[in-house]
Amino acid sequence: MHDPKDAHAASDATHSFHHHELDRTRVITAIGELDRASVFGPVPSSIKDLTLRLFYLKADVVTMTHVLLQLDEVLAASVRALEGDGASSRVIVQRWKAASVEVFPQIDRLAVAYKALFFFLRAFQDLGYATLLELSGQRTGEGTSMKNCFAPQKNGRSSNNPIHADISSALPEYEAWFKSFRELRNDFKRGRGHGLSTSDGRIKVTIDLQRGNVSDRRALIGLDDVVSGLEMSAGLFRIMRRRAAAAMAK
Repeated sequence: MHDPKDAHAASDATHSFHHHELDRTRVITAIGELDRASVFGPVPSSIKDLTLRLFYLKADVVTMTHVLLQLDEVLAASVRALEGDGASSRVIVQRWKAASVEVFPQIDRLAVAYKALFFFLRAFQDLGYATLLELSGQRTGEGTSMKNCFAPQKNGRSSNNPIHADISSALPEYEAWFKSFRELRNDFKRGRGHGLSTSDGRIKVTIDLQRGNVSDRRALIGLDDVVSGLEMSAGLFRIMRRRAAAAMAK
């Protein structure tokens, strides 16, 4: 699963990992933003169960994010020890080979943490969409999915989904983020190999996509993706809060 030459993806330049530390700070900030956005006032009785489940899922997301940060910190310390002194690529590869028994399981744990967090985030988006639908007077069920919010209507007509319009107005970057995020999460369900990249002073997980018998490098997942997921979820909470307040004012 892990190739030492691929695992470090390093140049001869010294890795300061300054950008990675900034990303960790951004994750903590995004957690605080999500916590603040999730504070609801009174809500209609029809969505009380949904909001309770949202808070549970939000807690799962936040807890899983903290677990990911802990695993990231452990791996980051190992990577700094292996690469942080500006040694040549040849020397770094030798170090990775010598440390593989200890470090490769750290990569595995971090990769699985990213995958787990994506599943929690995906569930949160679906439940948020169900809540918005209920607030607009529509009925929902267990199969309610955010993907339907952005699905085009049949016969080529544009969607008149009021939730789609609300999200597009209040959070215009959400649709593109969700579609990309969902596609990657769906890849996780199919079973994908992973590795590590430490280029640009950031520690990221690589995800492989199988095309027949060929494994193509598909994506890099890092703390910036965690920030995006938390920020989009906070934005969805703010839309729900506004709709709930409007419903209570009627």
